[in-house]
Amino acid sequence: KADDFDLERIFGDEGAQVVHMSGLIAALSPDSTQFCLDVARSAKKYDTKMVSAQCAQARIADAAIFLHAWLCTLSKLDADLRAGHGGAEFERDKQAALHFFDLAELEIRNAFANLEANADDSMKVAAKAALDVSEQKPASDFIIPEKTPTDLLGKGREPDQTHIKQFHAITGQYVSGGTGREGMSKIDEG
Repeated sequence: KADDFDLERIFGDEGAQVVHMSGLIAALSPDSTQFCLDVARSAKKYDTKMVSAQCAQARIADAAIFLHAWLCTLSKLDADLRAGHGGAEFERDKQAALHFFDLAELEIRNAFANLEANADDSMKVAAKAALDVSEQKPASDFIIPEKTPTDLLGKGREPDQTHIKQFHAITGQYVSGGTGREGMSKIDEG
């Protein structure tokens, strides 16, 4: 918890200039999310720069995912070859795998190229402009997901779900505009 640290001393007295927090750390649990938010608020109070590299991390993660998928596909192809598989179905699978390797190579190259050549600077300016406008609007203008770590939880507008067919509970009937939780007490009772 942020209360375990003397953030006033760290940012105010000692004047820490930069804070870097990973989105991964923030996503570990509700407590770690709250910790990151508390540290960020304290850092902002003292104009401490927040270092973020989410775009670069996402590009590297995308490359890693394609590398993993490549290895899984190669492993499957190797297993098929070792098992002596052949024929039209094997040829189909092999050609699909080779095509995937080409696609994955392109995606990996693009991910690494985009580390250098990207539109991150204009994205940050556009995001700031969008946030500046949205922060002036009432919470009731927005749908706020139930896991959003904010004090605005429960103050957003309810999404219109009348066009979404809801799953049935006990009655076997679809519930129009419901949550899908209707009749849950009957299920719990037994």
